[in-house]
Amino acid sequence: MKESIIYFSIKIFGGFVRLLPLNAALFLGRCIGVLVYYFDTKHKAIAYANLKMAFSKEKSSHEIKKITKKLFMNYGENLMELLRMPLLDKTKYEDYVQIEGKENVGKGLEQKNGAILLAMHFGSWEMASLACAMLDYPYKVIVKPQTKYSKLDDLLNSYRACGGNVVLSRGMGTRDLIKSLKNN
Repeated sequence: MKESIIYFSIKIFGGFVRLLPLNAALFLGRCIGVLVYYFDTKHKAIAYANLKMAFSKEKSSHEIKKITKKLFMNYGENLMELLRMPLLDKTKYEDYVQIEGKENVGKGLEQKNGAILLAMHFGSWEMASLACAMLDYPYKVIVKPQTKYSKLDDLLNSYRACGGNVVLSRGMGTRDLIKSLKNN
């Protein structure tokens, strides 16, 4: 029951987000990110600790707190972008994503070596994966399954796949990924 409520809530919310202009959707995402920052103290503490470990010599505690808050705001924007993915096609993606170094991927594919692109959870990683699919590169995305909510997982993965990406589950997808590189 809980899973169905979450699934339909996200599905309805996604429909609403797709009706908004992009700037309004991103603003809403930042607002959601700020709310999560203030109310999800567990994940805020984890993010802060990780950033402090990485930047304690270069940044003050105040600066690290500001970065942590911006990180949550960025997650909110990424959620909005993910929910808007069904709107994008090959004629529109360049309005949202600027790709640098795509010639390197092309060279790797021409040489039959394949290419691996790594993305971290910073910036617009969901849009970057969609942009690669829009470039007609054979693109596979490895994701961590949402084990508690399989319906929600299926919905989010359908958004990720709408541009032509193949979505692989972490762990199970490793073998398929290696096979794809060899077959290039």
